[in-house]
Amino acid sequence: MSKKTELLEQTNKARSSLEKELVKIEMALGGAKVEQLTPRNKFECIFGRWFHGDGHLKELFGPQLYEKLEALHTEWHTQYGKIYTIYFQEKKGFFNKLLHKEPSEFEKDKAKAYLDDLQKITQEMLQTITVCQRRLNALSDAKF
Repeated sequence: MSKKTELLEQTNKARSSLEKELVKIEMALGGAKVEQLTPRNKFECIFGRWFHGDGHLKELFGPQLYEKLEALHTEWHTQYGKIYTIYFQEKKGFFNKLLHKEPSEFEKDKAKAYLDDLQKITQEMLQTITVCQRRLNALSDAKF
């Protein structure tokens, strides 16, 4: 398998992981029990490990696309962090754990607004990844 083909496969996996994480968050907000929460740290999620783990992406994608994806990924985790705080953050202290209750309606409404933002950011990331994939396809194998 060529390095180009391998990178395209990795890019598809990163794209798929982003889509799966969004679905998982949507399901959790809908009341479903989610086993593995998305990491809050952008370097720990599957997309982040791929994106920041390959030192050649900036060169292959070009600085503009790379920096756009980096900014979108940072914003994605910022919005997710707000949802995480409302729904998933473990409460500290005995009484907080004992009294742990559902988020208030106001908090749920805020989380839905954050989710709307997260969905928009995800779509923009997916569109940018598509452009990156086209760019990778257009490059000669020698660039890899």
